[in-house]
Amino acid sequence: MAAATFTTLLTPANACAALPVVVEEELLLADRDTGTAVPADEALAAALAPHGRVIGGTVTLVSSPSTALTTLRADLLRGRRAAAAAAAEHGAHLLAVGMTPEDPAAALCGLTIHVGVPDGRAAVRVCRRLPAWLPVVEALTANSPFARGADTGHASWRFVQAQRRALGAFGPALRSAGAIAMTPSGAGASRSDEALPSGEASLSGEPLRSGGPLRSGEASLSAAASLSAGALRSAGALRSGEAAIEAAAAVSAAVQAAEAGLPESLRYWRVRPSPTPAVQIRVGDVGLSADDTVVAVGLLRAAVLAAVQDTGPGHRPVPVGPAVLRAAHWRASRQGLQARLFDPASGRPAPSWHVIDQIAAAMFLPSGDFETVRDGLARLRDEGNGADRQRRIVARADDGRAVRSALARLTIQG
Repeated sequence: MAAATFTTLLTPANACAALPVVVEEELLLADRDTGTAVPADEALAAALAPHGRVIGGTVTLVSSPSTALTTLRADLLRGRRAAAAAAAEHGAHLLAVGMTPEDPAAALCGLTIHVGVPDGRAAVRVCRRLPAWLPVVEALTANSPFARGADTGHASWRFVQAQRRALGAFGPALRSAGAIAMTPSGAGASRSDEALPSGEASLSGEPLRSGGPLRSGEASLSAAASLSAGALRSAGALRSGEAAIEAAAAVSAAVQAAEAGLPESLRYWRVRPSPTPAVQIRVGDVGLSADDTVVAVGLLRAAVLAAVQDTGPGHRPVPVGPAVLRAAHWRASRQGLQARLFDPASGRPAPSWHVIDQIAAAMFLPSGDFETVRDGLARLRDEGNGADRQRRIVARADDGRAVRSALARLTIQG
């Protein structure tokens, strides 16, 4: 059976039931004895190549496009286990943590989610409305409390380091799909057809209009559109097994190559349209377990669906500017699930689980993910996020080697 793509999965019959997703997880390669990041030598890189993209001391695993969270979970686990086995043969642990506890210079490991949407107009609407919900995911996925062998006091120290490296910017509020060349041809959609209501409040800064601040980057964006769309189309012709892995790698490689031609300010937007059409979301630490990632994907896809449908509770968050968003993300990264999170419905801070429960109640039923995410949230309520679990492991462990072994086991468990 041919591998699915956004195009084949997103049809009029199922567009309102389940939007297709592709997930990229960045995981650390850590030395078993020292815990420092292991830059992949030629042999290790070759062993990991069939499973993901190796960059320095990290490997990026890319899922196949899917609409069912259960299918996504199985895919993530297969990728993690295969990569962990390959790393183990070369004396390394595969760790699903935001950054290695012992090595402050290690690469940061986060989560990127691509959600397919029906058209460019829907993508722009999502990009305007979704940022208000992202601090919730920041708190749920926080999974990097340690650095230099000590507790930082933050649930996600990766977030702090990412801000220092100028990663994860809030992009300008888009007014039309044509403003950034959403179509593979780069021509963009009709301004009159795609323009959003002028009275809709900006969620993330100054509007980006056609011919505005990014005029010089439009050619690069057109090239990115062609590369990404072409890779996704070709992926649909490949088969399962090794060919499916090659398809996922081709998509990821094309996106990486396309991004190399983008302005720096565009590469790390937390939410931005892709030309598939899809929305790319970069938020949070990589999940300590595959289930953590699946919960984050379920929440984000539900929020995307609410914006796409433009109906239902919570589909239009209150207006909020970038300064408030930055503060909300910082609080979520600092305190995790103990934080008073920004409530997109009221615009005020509220207890974390009040905000999370509100999202679940308002958004889940349309996406068909209720049971999977309900069970995942119940587990997170009982066990805490990755940062909470890491701290418990450190409190119980005899030494760093035991900590790394425990984290490696959790990485490949459900």
